Amino acid sequence: MDDAEKPFVKKVPKTDKTDPKRLRKDLPKLVKNITGEDRVLLIGTSSKPWDADPKLLYQTYDKVIYIPRPDYGTVSFIWKDLLYKYSGISRQFDTSAMAKACDGFTIGTILAAINEVMTTKRMVQLRTHPLTHVELVNALSFKDPVYREEEDAFISWFSKTPTCRRKQRALELELEKLNEANESQNKKKGKK
Repeated sequence: MDDAEKPFVKKVPKTDKTDPKRLRKDLPKLVKNITGEDRVLLIGTSSKPWDADPKLLYQTYDKVIYIPRPDYGTVSFIWKDLLYKYSGISRQFDTSAMAKACDGFTIGTILAAINEVMTTKRMVQLRTHPLTHVELVNALSFKDPVYREEEDAFISWFSKTPTCRRKQRALELELEKLNEANESQNKKKGKK
């Protein structure tokens, strides 16, 4: 479900004519009725989860997974993997420059840009006109990156989710156990 936050938004913009709140009460009830025997998995994606009422959102979606922006190494690998599957592209093509140029873009955006550039016609032309960085950068220039402010908002929101809080509590308990184990070992060493 794209825009998973929409049924639970606190304030619907007047420009939105889709009436997103119509599923507000029914969606959590439907999800509760889904059992393991039904073999149904509801996955929601959101670009602005902080706009939703958290209580209703967490009733509908049990788990929350935050997928961060890819780092340089991942992006470099993705460029190599996606571009080199085309036989006409030279192995001398500098994918590290593309990885630097597209800092802030998601893997899906990079894939969309490559698919936009690598049409059937362009693949036929690769032998006579090699692929240039400019073509890929032009395709990326029409896409929206993930800005630092937006990423910070995601991290701030995610730290308040029940999933993250449970994980933090478990890590704190594990850290306490490790500290206690270290203290008991230090006491044993001190007695010898």
